[in-house]
Amino acid sequence: MHNMKDLSIKALLPSSISYDKQILASCEAIDLEMKKLQSAIQRLYILPSIDTLEDDMVDLMAQQFDAPYYDATLPLGTKRRLVKNAINWHKKKGTVAAVEEVVSTIFGESTVEEWYEYGGEPHHFRITTTNISVDESFINRFKEAAEHVKRKSSWLDEVIVLLASELSIYVGFALHTGDTITIRQEE
Repeated sequence: MHNMKDLSIKALLPSSISYDKQILASCEAIDLEMKKLQSAIQRLYILPSIDTLEDDMVDLMAQQFDAPYYDATLPLGTKRRLVKNAINWHKKKGTVAAVEEVVSTIFGESTVEEWYEYGGEPHHFRITTTNISVDESFINRFKEAAEHVKRKSSWLDEVIVLLASELSIYVGFALHTGDTITIRQEE
């Protein structure tokens, strides 16, 4: 099977006419025009060129693809990732993987734990993240992002933020041993 990008009419010629110079010249001319046409068609693709699109075009594409939890105030790189993955997330909507991917795309490294993994109630889950920019609005945005792709029958229990830092801990102690000598003067 041939790929359209690599297709050559000359290569497809049957051996009975592959020696004719006029046919070979015609095939080369057709191949050249097909490559030009293929290049022009490539520029028409919007989704593959999303990394070069302006902010307003990315916003329009997000609307077109119904990108989960799309917010126009997000950084351009995050918005592009949301649009690129929107179709796949719609296919996986309602799964743990979809929730985890959307939340990780927006907020950074995050994981989703199902109820049976942490001893919660059935149909509940929680999200764990290492993103340190935590405040009330952050947690609300987390909940909104999860709401867009989770099953409607499941509930978000909590958002856990893990903070880690390297600390130098110094421990010191002293041990003193010795004998007690009492000197008395006797009269």
